[in-house]
Amino acid sequence: MRVKTQIERMLQKIYERVLVVRKESEADPNRLSEFLDLMAQYKHFALFLQLFNNNQMTVKSGIFEGLSYDPPIFEGSLFPRLLGTYEANLQPHIEGLRDRGYGVILNIGCAEGYYACGLGRMFPDTVVHAYEIQPYLRDACTVVAADNGLESRIVLRAEFVPGQSDVPVEKKVLLFCDIEGGEFTLLSPDSFPQLADMDMVVEVHPNANRRLDGFLSRFDATHDVEVVDLSRLAVTIPPIIRGIGDFNQLLTMCEFRGSETPWVVLRSKTLGGGPRTGG
Repeated sequence: MRVKTQIERMLQKIYERVLVVRKESEADPNRLSEFLDLMAQYKHFALFLQLFNNNQMTVKSGIFEGLSYDPPIFEGSLFPRLLGTYEANLQPHIEGLRDRGYGVILNIGCAEGYYACGLGRMFPDTVVHAYEIQPYLRDACTVVAADNGLESRIVLRAEFVPGQSDVPVEKKVLLFCDIEGGEFTLLSPDSFPQLADMDMVVEVHPNANRRLDGFLSRFDATHDVEVVDLSRLAVTIPPIIRGIGDFNQLLTMCEFRGSETPWVVLRSKTLGGGPRTGG
């Protein structure tokens, strides 16, 4: 278990911080909120070690069930990914693309390879071109790809530059993108006209200067657009966490997000568009 040492170190750091904040909260009750947040994080990772200590590091449910996922380093929500509950509301939308006949997947912002390798297994006739600017995360993605026997179908590169790629765009392409706001610059039909002929799944990171509706309006003429409904969590409890109590279940599935970042699914009209996945 490659991640076990990482998590043990994280638990030690959280524990040390807990001791500090607990002491400070005795004089300032306003610090109790931070104390409780830290305790929730501590129990989250402690439950991970408890439940996965004698379990294989494979995704336990959801669309990527069976994916071997034990990266040498990880960012974000490891536990929900292994449970298969990660970004649960997006999963039916990805499932709805299964029969679109892609030959190529562009995963821009692949990090340690959860989606690159998960999509690689889900679409066995594709080549996944995965882009990640951080070398240590590309190295981690290489490990996850090897663990899943995907070395020949995961092509790793650093930065994606439209017009400077040897991606065979004559094949049907799915572009899967999570680049922390960079999508507003990169995914522009003016500078990247090939987007018109690609299906896309994009995590959008709006702020005061970047509006979701402005981003979507770029694709009115070329795509059928759907925003994933994040107003209610649609998740099936994986067997591995059944029977541990409601509160513990919620902690295991918690992704500890600071704000909501909507996913959008855009089906190219030149590829036939497509029906809405949600109601």
